[in-house]
Amino acid sequence: LPPDVMEELKGVTFKELQEWTRKLWTEGFGEALVQGNFEEREALELMRKVEDSFQFKAVPPEKRATSTVVELPIEKDGYGLALIREELNPSEVNSAVMVQFQNPNQDLKNQMAMLVIAAIIEQPFYQDLRTKQQLGYIVFASYKADEGARSVFFTVQSAVADAAALTDKVFSFVDGAAAKLVSEMTQEAFSAFVEGLVTSKLQKDKTLGAEAGRHWDEIAEGEYKYDREELDVAALRGLTLDFVKDLYARVIKVGGAARRPLTAVVYATGQQGAKTLPEGTELIADARTFRKSRPVIIVPKAAPPPLAKRA
Repeated sequence: LPPDVMEELKGVTFKELQEWTRKLWTEGFGEALVQGNFEEREALELMRKVEDSFQFKAVPPEKRATSTVVELPIEKDGYGLALIREELNPSEVNSAVMVQFQNPNQDLKNQMAMLVIAAIIEQPFYQDLRTKQQLGYIVFASYKADEGARSVFFTVQSAVADAAALTDKVFSFVDGAAAKLVSEMTQEAFSAFVEGLVTSKLQKDKTLGAEAGRHWDEIAEGEYKYDREELDVAALRGLTLDFVKDLYARVIKVGGAARRPLTAVVYATGQQGAKTLPEGTELIADARTFRKSRPVIIVPKAAPPPLAKRA
């Protein structure tokens, strides 16, 4: 468990737990997905039985759970925000670094451009830090969609290099090899990446579970875009190479006007988490306090579509 959760649990008593469980189902809010070999009548009857079993009062909209993803501040230089912690297990020899570049712009064109960037740099990042420099077995670049924000992540775990060196290597790649790769990319290579992503998104779900999972993600996010793949494909095909180059320069490369990096470091006992932090880096002393100080990314919730139009 995270250290702050462990600390909070120390103050929880058995009596408090009992009181909490008695109030747990006095009110609530739930959504359900019934998918498979069901008729509409059968699905509604099933949901009525669930509602009758719980008998709780509905939570009003203003009290329901909302987004918990905060918008990172713009940091044009250095490591951006830095969260540095020592590994709690003294026998653990690995250190790890994860660098996130967040783009809170909810425009679909921006979101798909972030996906293309992740696809372009994924293999070069692995080949450089893992194959060539042999910094560790866990080395990858990735893309994540998280409640309206889209981010590109760089993750490295290693027992052969300390956390400070790993962090330097990640940013050297981002502002060196990766920036050069994107800025010098040809139209032919760019089109190949885009079409590869299009092909992946247009693949049909192979199992009912995969299809249901995709639909449930839409319900959980409150967006109900069951045709999201088609929307993504249209946005991907509308991207230009110049737009993607510009986005990399603004959101990821050092000096970018919309650069929002977060550097999370866990270093092994006896190592150092970072050497002298570069100018522009802001150290986060307390993660909880930081979260409370930042605005939450708001994703407008959509109304569930009529039954006849649901996928």
